[in-house]
This record gives sequence, structure tokens and C-alpha cells, in this order.
Amino acid sequence: VQQQRAAEQARRDSILLERLKYPAWAVKTNLLLWGVVAPNIEVEIPLGRNNRWSLEAEYFAPWFTWSKNAHAHQFHNVGLELRCWLGQRKYHPWLHGWHIGLAVAAGYYDWEWKKSEGYQGEYINTYLNIGYQHRWGRHWGLDATVGFGAMTTKYRHYYGGSVYPDNHLEPWDEHLIWHDTGNYLWPGPCHAALSIVYFFNNWPFRFKSKKL
Repeated sequence: VQQQRAAEQARRDSILLERLKYPAWAVKTNLLLWGVVAPNIEVEIPLGRNNRWSLEAEYFAPWFTWSKNAHAHQFHNVGLELRCWLGQRKYHPWLHGWHIGLAVAAGYYDWEWKKSEGYQGEYINTYLNIGYQHRWGRHWGLDATVGFGAMTTKYRHYYGGSVYPDNHLEPWDEHLIWHDTGNYLWPGPCHAALSIVYFFNNWPFRFKSKKL
């Protein structure tokens, strides 16, 4: 029993030493967004020294057109999330375990998937995230999250193409033709991520480790 206690204490001391020595800021990329051809990057940094809070910023910007501009997949999205890490954090590695977060994101889109018909607009997305982040060794990890909240957007519905006197549309967009404007509110699942994580165990500036 004493040997087990000593081994457990040694494990906790090693975790504490690692946690104090390495502030562990992280760079991530969301594999789910890559699945819909959306290049993206996320950065997460710890806040304070109690291993309880962190701040994550995300950005993705697919900006593609094809079929002579008759189809568009264009987004600019910027988001921030304040995370609270759950459980006993004293002997827990940085940025590892269960977390909940409050997030807000905003952006612009041009989404044209039908033949010469699409939507442009701006949106705001607010949601509560819950997830788990696992670390493999000193540098690699995986972060899985899902968020529920509400997204609101003001959109402009348009037709695109070249209009001829007989009012038919050609399948390429020389200009956009406004059709109507509206607002839309989506309550429910608003975010999902399965992100590969790389941890940097030192800040890009000089950092003095806290002594045990």
C-alpha cells in the first residue's frame, strides 16, 4: 500500500512539474471543416496560473468559385471562446480534460450551390461548447467539441448570370440580380469540431518557470 501511495505521489509530482514548467499554448486545425474544403486555424492559450481557464480563437476562410462563377463557397469567420476546464486541476496537465466554453463568432458568406442562385449575408453565432481535449505526449493531442446556441443572419437572396431580352439566364455570373432580403434565426447545434492539436511547450518570448 505504501508503495502504491508513493508511486501515485510521484506521478502527481511529475504532472505538477510538467504543468508548471510548460505553459502549453496550442495551435489546432478542425478536420470537420477540412471535410467541406474550409481551410482553418485555431489558437488556444491558458489564462492565469491555476490551470482553470483558457482562451481560444478560430478563423476559417474558404473562398472558392467554380463553373464560371455559377457556384460559390465563400466564408470569412472569426470566433472567440472562453473555456473553463473541469475537475481537479491541481495535478492535471495544461489544456487536457473536459471543458465547457462560451463562444461567439461572426462572419460573412456568399453561398451559391444551385445553378445561378445563392445567398450573401452576415451572421453572428453564439453558443455553449462542451468537449474533451486529450494530450499525447508533450506536443500532440485531439480536441472534440460540440456547441449549442443560436445563429442569426441577415441575408440577400440573388440570381446570377447573364440576362438576355427573353429573360433566360445563362449559366455563368457576369453580375448578380437581387431578389429579396430577409432574416433567419437558427436555434440548436451551432458548432462542431474534431481538431488535431499541436502544443508549444514554451512561449515565443522568454518565460521563467515557477519553482516547486
